[in-house]
Amino acid sequence: MEVHLGASLGHELTPKRFLQEFVVGQKDADVEWKLPAGSLPVFDIYVPEQTALDLQLGKTNLLVKGVRGDKAVSAGKGTMRLDVSDADSEYHSIIVDVAMGSFADLRTGGNPSNHVPFHQELPGRGDATAHLQMAMGRIEIAKEN
Repeated sequence: MEVHLGASLGHELTPKRFLQEFVVGQKDADVEWKLPAGSLPVFDIYVPEQTALDLQLGKTNLLVKGVRGDKAVSAGKGTMRLDVSDADSEYHSIIVDVAMGSFADLRTGGNPSNHVPFHQELPGRGDATAHLQMAMGRIEIAKEN
């Protein structure tokens, strides 16, 4: 895993100092960070292509791309984007929940939906499932380049 910080924390505040938990099992890993207020962390996390993701995030700007498998992502505030190769053949269902904000399915060129709260299930023919939840912000689904 590589960790880059968008705003300098100074030499005495290195990222490893804020690592709360890092446990790697045979089939999973738990990573928990607690960073100081005002920091702008950027995490580049590389996982095997076939990986199930279960993420609980606070404020975020998340892009999930090139990862096949089930996904459960919950965020408090920000933007979440799921890039898919072909959602109909990759996913059995994609469930989107936005409490306050918007959802846009960019694969179809659709306009953002601003219904509050917003819930939609997008069915498909694949095996994987995705459940994307955002308390306040925007969720996008786009075709992977």
